[in-house]
Amino acid sequence: KSTGNRDKNVVQKIISRMETELENQHSVYHEIESQIENVEKDKQWLDWVSKYGEKLELKTNSEKKQKEFLKGVVDKITVHSDFGEYRNTIKQIGHKLEIHYHLKIIDDKLLYNDDTDKKLGYQVVEGQSINRTETHKFVTSRSKKK
Repeated sequence: KSTGNRDKNVVQKIISRMETELENQHSVYHEIESQIENVEKDKQWLDWVSKYGEKLELKTNSEKKQKEFLKGVVDKITVHSDFGEYRNTIKQIGHKLEIHYHLKIIDDKLLYNDDTDKKLGYQVVEGQSINRTETHKFVTSRSKKK
């Protein structure tokens, strides 16, 4: 009987170690999956840069090209309702936009080590990837009295 209990304890320890190892492997798997997603985003960005990086002249006569250009820069746009007081009642007065970019390009900066001698190098100060707009108010026309 005593060897049976010991065997159960050994089996439980082995199972416990295997479960821990399985959790570790799941964690590694999810981390690698996340890295692959980031590489895919970087690849899309590099494809975009190779298309538009040399010159950023956008021909506005083609809606398809405009959309392609924006998809390369903008990740997503979130629209938020903005409420305020209008004629003594709380109503929706407009919208605020939250624009998420693929790169941190909002308020980024290029700082030269020496402004008088730019050959000495520079530092890139990373900006933000999200731009939040002020309220875009609704424009309503007043009805004409008859």
